[in-house]
Amino acid sequence: MDTSTAAVRTYFGKLGLDTAVADIYLSLYSSGPQYISQLARTSKVERTRIYRLIDQLMESNLIELEAGQGARGVIKAAPITNLRILIDQRHEALKNLQDELDLIEQTLARNTLSNPAIRVQTHVGHQGLQNLLWSVLSTAQTNKSPLVVHSNFPPFQQLESALGQGVAVQWRQEFKELVETELVQHTPIRTEADLPAWFMLYNAVTVFFEWRAGTFFGTEIHNKSIADTYRQLVQQYTT
Repeated sequence: MDTSTAAVRTYFGKLGLDTAVADIYLSLYSSGPQYISQLARTSKVERTRIYRLIDQLMESNLIELEAGQGARGVIKAAPITNLRILIDQRHEALKNLQDELDLIEQTLARNTLSNPAIRVQTHVGHQGLQNLLWSVLSTAQTNKSPLVVHSNFPPFQQLESALGQGVAVQWRQEFKELVETELVQHTPIRTEADLPAWFMLYNAVTVFFEWRAGTFFGTEIHNKSIADTYRQLVQQYTT
């Protein structure tokens, strides 16, 4: 691997992008516009994986699609400076997350200021997601604590994109084992419910998951009264 390739892969990794995204972009940048079949050969990334990563490349403004012959399309590399757009989006997402944390702190201060057991912990990016998910599984397995999760969680395609295939498959397997032991309760939520897209409840902990502009954000609220209140909301909107 030459110095420039290694530098690009390292930088893409710092942005939370899959290393295959870097390989695809470098192939397009050096070899020009290509069909996906060509791109699979030049980038050495499997065609099925390229299809899965197209959205990530588009959201990161790294590629452009051109009409090809027939039903096929040609993919071309966009200017690398387009990553500034992604970085600006990340700055905005972090600012919004800080604003939301301020609101959470204000809410907790109003409702449970006298309770010293409240703890709010945030997780950001690849390592944050990995730490949070393994912590949740470890707690459930050790304490035999049932997990209450949104029916659409976990979004495995996003987990694979964020964690890498190996880690995501391993986590998914352990998650399935919890489902089989009935330690996981998938809760179908009615569409009119104003609840997060992905969440988990276990013990006295409420966990919210969110992906913004390709970056993971997670918030843990450790407090029994808040967890119990949220369980009541979940029951209210359960179909």
